[in-house]
Amino acid sequence: MSKILIVVFLTVYTSSFAQPKQSIFGEFYSIDKDHSYIGFSIKYMGWAKVRGRFADFSGLVRYDPGELSKTSTTISISASSINTDLDFRDNDLKSENWFDVVKYPRILFQSQHLNKTP
Repeated sequence: MSKILIVVFLTVYTSSFAQPKQSIFGEFYSIDKDHSYIGFSIKYMGWAKVRGRFADFSGLVRYDPGELSKTSTTISISASSINTDLDFRDNDLKSENWFDVVKYPRILFQSQHLNKTP
């Protein structure tokens, strides 16, 4: 059985000069798409790695430094924006065999919890 490793590098868009604001609900930040990357890697035929990425996505991060349990993220990805640098494979991944982008155009990720590690 294949395992898919999805690597998400996200940059939260904030001004480095902005002063933090105190808020009951925490702060909300948009993901900076120009400086972020959503990609994956999967083994093909047991030995070769196939890498790919999604070019079209957006997201929001809610950060509450006072109560980390209220920190969350939501990311929406356009399934049709998949790119593995091989048109034949990309078209197959977009088809009903895999993502079925006509029926399911968006991939939605919503965090469920946050774990603080030392």
